Amino acid sequence: MTAPPYVWLCAGEASSDRIAADLMVALRALAPGARFAGFGGARMVAAGLDQWYDLPRHSVMWVGQALRLMPEIYRAIRAARPLPLRARDITILLKNYKLSDDVAFRFSDKSWVQFPLSAKTFTDWIAGSAGHCVNLFMDYETFGEHQWADTGIFDFLRRLPELWQERGIRAVTPSLAIREWKAEVTPVFDAHTCISWADIERDLSAWLGNRIQNAAADGLYALESDVKRSGNPELLRLWRLLQTSDHFYYMCTKYWADGDVHKYFSPYESPYEAYRRFSHALHDLRQRLESCSHPKGSGPLQPVFPPKRS
Repeated sequence: MTAPPYVWLCAGEASSDRIAADLMVALRALAPGARFAGFGGARMVAAGLDQWYDLPRHSVMWVGQALRLMPEIYRAIRAARPLPLRARDITILLKNYKLSDDVAFRFSDKSWVQFPLSAKTFTDWIAGSAGHCVNLFMDYETFGEHQWADTGIFDFLRRLPELWQERGIRAVTPSLAIREWKAEVTPVFDAHTCISWADIERDLSAWLGNRIQNAAADGLYALESDVKRSGNPELLRLWRLLQTSDHFYYMCTKYWADGDVHKYFSPYESPYEAYRRFSHALHDLRQRLESCSHPKGSGPLQPVFPPKRS
């Protein structure tokens, strides 16, 4: 059963307060149980608005007059904004990306100002870090592939336990860190946007940061309902495989250091070659789905065309 809609409305003067009140009545007739909140006047309140601020009462003109009201409006939003429910069964360990990347990417970089990185210097950095624990997260292939043996990475690792013992630094597993962390009063981590540990931006732009990546994702998810409706387990398996994040990672067109990392991992000559291969696979899946789901005489699935490369 679908939950009743929760609608946020904003009316800035008397006429919009009247129109919005009529809209609330009409929406509630279509969706009984609908709830409304936001900025509005007396008519909207009479129609059932959870009023955050009486904006029509302060109807003003010109930017300067509106700016003078901003502190008061901001306080009203902060006082009335519903806070998300705290998840009690999810624990987040945030990566110390600077210290992690010092080992994963910069350890053998001779142009790095801290090159060569010694185990003692790295231990000093850890000891000087704040917080309950320092989370060092890096790929397994850091040791022996990204950083070859001749860089001294293994000698660096062998030296760390002795130095950490001398400095009173414990090395623990994620499970132990979580248990000890939960024993204390811990804050809620409020993530307003999607985060990752990829690239400088630490967001989703490594996978969905350009037109070809978004076109590939849009084309793939446009097939979701048809794939699931087909009931074909093989088509479902292929559709899920195409969601592997690496496909979109290889289409990244960033430059400088981030671009070098993407290029290092990619088996393709360019991001556009990665997109071309993915498009062929998506087209093949679309054709299989079409032949499976649509007998002769029925209309074909409409393809999702990517944007032209500029």
